[in-house]
Amino acid sequence: MRKMVDEETLSWEDRYEKIRKVFQDYSAKDVASSLLCSSLWLPNISSQIKHIYITALFISCQPELFQKVDQISNYEKFAGLMSRILPLLPSFPVEEDYFPETDWGEIKFFFNDNIYKIFYGNEITDIYDYLSMFEIMYAPFDKEFIKKIGRSPNAELTSCLSLQNEILSNIPQSVAEEKLKSISIGNYEVPDNEFWLSVNSFLQSRSLSISD
Repeated sequence: MRKMVDEETLSWEDRYEKIRKVFQDYSAKDVASSLLCSSLWLPNISSQIKHIYITALFISCQPELFQKVDQISNYEKFAGLMSRILPLLPSFPVEEDYFPETDWGEIKFFFNDNIYKIFYGNEITDIYDYLSMFEIMYAPFDKEFIKKIGRSPNAELTSCLSLQNEILSNIPQSVAEEKLKSISIGNYEVPDNEFWLSVNSFLQSRSLSISD
């Protein structure tokens, strides 16, 4: 009980320093892949601000902070990392005051004669509208952008949509509907072994890596 009270009354600076100390025991890849797994887990869908908070802390760390060698080789070590982080996260009752739609690939976006599964119910409100606005505002001027700044809005939007579609198509969610209905607002928990294995397998098959 004493430990729980202490963690609840931590200042923002104390939380930051304690989380940094946890990060120090792992590689940047360990942390990045673990945070990705926890953010994709549907029972954590109502903890959007916590996801933003912990991701912001992660990307603010210098590369030298992390271990050079990956430390997470099995589910137990992944769960160990997340179990150390979860008690240090602050609560955001005002912002995390609802439970988003638990969509996993049902919502799709049509672009350049292709249909892509997209993330829905995440921290970006009205994501479909944002994607549509990007297409309307930038796609018609693709050649002009390439000529002026050497970047293609069409290619970048396609890349964004393709990655979402790959994740949603290749990482299954096996959460029972009864569990999703009973989860409290702002819930943040450690994903189960089966889901971690799916995310880990996907990352390895795509050869996604983090450079120092």
